[in-house]
Amino acid sequence: MWNNFCAVIEDLFWFALGRGAVSQSNPQPIMSTPYQLPPRPLLTPVLTTPKQTAVVMPTQVLLEAQSHSTAQAVKPVAPLQSVARPEFTHDQTANILHAPVVMYVSAPQGTACIFAPQLDFDAVIDTLTYGTAVTVIGYQGRYASVNRSNITGWVVKDDLTPQKYEVWPEFISGTVYDAQHTETKKTRLLINDTFGAGLLSLPLQAGEYITLRLQSEHRAIAWSKKRPRKAGSWATLLRGNKGVYIGVTPKTDSIMEYQSDDGEGRLGYVEAVTPELAITISMVGEGESGRYTVKTMSAEVWRELRPVFIEVA
Repeated sequence: MWNNFCAVIEDLFWFALGRGAVSQSNPQPIMSTPYQLPPRPLLTPVLTTPKQTAVVMPTQVLLEAQSHSTAQAVKPVAPLQSVARPEFTHDQTANILHAPVVMYVSAPQGTACIFAPQLDFDAVIDTLTYGTAVTVIGYQGRYASVNRSNITGWVVKDDLTPQKYEVWPEFISGTVYDAQHTETKKTRLLINDTFGAGLLSLPLQAGEYITLRLQSEHRAIAWSKKRPRKAGSWATLLRGNKGVYIGVTPKTDSIMEYQSDDGEGRLGYVEAVTPELAITISMVGEGESGRYTVKTMSAEVWRELRPVFIEVA
């Protein structure tokens, strides 16, 4: 009995110490409940307002992000660089600014070409008339250095324009060009009113238009002193002149002369000739004085007019 009581006391003692003991009555060891650490709390999203959502990131990712942020903070920032632009030396810039360009004399009275970019005694080399084309090769002050044929000199740059239409007329088929029309005035300035129609305030004349077309191609007729030079009489006045050829076959850039049904003389400029001998001509004065017209005629039609064709070399 005493032995049983001692065994119970011994069991209680070891139970209190958390150790297993072997009871004489129960050979299996008695195991006390081992001490366990409290469970690690689970990571849960932080509750936020609807405008912000928190994202839980693994510790390794956070560490890498912080390291990357720190590296970015201490990384030196390269200075801003301007957009690369071509660099020119002084001479190259001068070449670009002063590159040769064709310009036209726009001063109605013409302009003096002088030997140096300054006024001086007997400085005029030549006088360039209105509409003269020159090659500008440089500038100095208010003067431009120009070259034309065998002449090189200086002219006032304000007397020049790069726009040909400001000097040379542009005609529109069907338009009547009276004495006050801008294109009529340009024409008479260019041909120096050689027929005197400007003094008489006449509409644009056929002979003026033909003379202008020849002049635009650097061609001119060496007229005799016989007058008047009316349309219908040109072939007679020019027959036998040097550089003038008269025939009955149309050629591009030749002058067509004929008599209309009402007996009036007509002059036209042959713009084109087809293999079938159809021709396109531009002319002034058909149907109405000063009217500019462009028309095409078949070989059968123009042959009925019995024209002659004048070539000017």
